[in-house]
Amino acid sequence: MKMSAAGFLLEISRRSRGVSPSRDVLADVRRFLELRGETAEGQLVRKVLSTLITTEGNFVDSEIWLLSAESCALLAALADARTEGRYSEDEWRLST
Repeated sequence: MKMSAAGFLLEISRRSRGVSPSRDVLADVRRFLELRGETAEGQLVRKVLSTLITTEGNFVDSEIWLLSAESCALLAALADARTEGRYSEDEWRLST
């Protein structure tokens, strides 16, 4: 079943087990992708990152099961950072 980006991000937030202790969530996402970027989970993290940058993206509800508790917390923190304007547009673009 298809899910909007907003709905998918809400589900990630709901499933995250708390706030990521990250001080620099973009740097943590880059490190995560360096280690796991070629896995299904890493590809989904990259897709969510791209969606946060472009505001365009669609998801399948079953994709949520690809995410670990760690990546859910990281993505929830990433979405918060985007909403709060913690990084410049250039920093977001360079993170992909």
